Amino acid sequence: MCGSIYSNFKYFKMKYADLIGLYIDPDFQDRGIGSCFKNMFEDWARKNGATRYIIGVLKDNQKARMVYEKWGGKLSTHEEDFYKLGVAYKEVFYIYDLIDDIKYNNKNFNFAYRVSAIIYNADETKILLFYGNDMNFYMLPGGKVKEQEKSEDAIKREIFEELGYENLKFDFAGVSEELIAEKDNYIQEITITYKCQYMGNIEKEFFKSKESDWINFKWVEISKLKVYNIHPSQILSIVNNSSNHIVEEKSK
Repeated sequence: MCGSIYSNFKYFKMKYADLIGLYIDPDFQDRGIGSCFKNMFEDWARKNGATRYIIGVLKDNQKARMVYEKWGGKLSTHEEDFYKLGVAYKEVFYIYDLIDDIKYNNKNFNFAYRVSAIIYNADETKILLFYGNDMNFYMLPGGKVKEQEKSEDAIKREIFEELGYENLKFDFAGVSEELIAEKDNYIQEITITYKCQYMGNIEKEFFKSKESDWINFKWVEISKLKVYNIHPSQILSIVNNSSNHIVEEKSK
């Protein structure tokens, strides 16, 4: 086994640790040895300040990929060519979190602490929304805050992971609270929302996430936002600067 606290791949460089090589003799496979080595690497990476790491594997190595998926790896959409004796083979990457999200689950109650971003285009006529393949509504880009992570650091991390956008200036925009009752289940979420401006060229109005193939992004004209089913519905008051605190209660 060998690894690095910083990945040598340009796409992941300085953002991820890298479990570069992990080989178990075939005579000793399926005994949990690989998992033990993985855990050793994770402990070492955490102690050296890493929050995530990657494992690269040849795309057609289905046996190894099944193991990495069983370990909970999230398949990146990024692929690279791996050359051996002048022949190029596709390499894919699995991403692993080393720090847990701030969330709490207790029987019929679920709590999560999130961040989101209002990302304006250069002339501030559009903002970016996302939706998942299995979602029938749109949301602002963002995600869960991790343990011991500042909310501003969390939104910077989420935007880089999903969009590849760096060096954006984030300003506080508002706070939203959601309390949802679904039969006997209850969900509570608190979201810190930031705003920023993306000054780069918009090559596509609609595109996939850089990290997850099931996440879709779309630039939407601010004047047409009311046409879209956006969750939470009151978030538009923060987008339009008419409020910096919303509380939304729903029963399904």
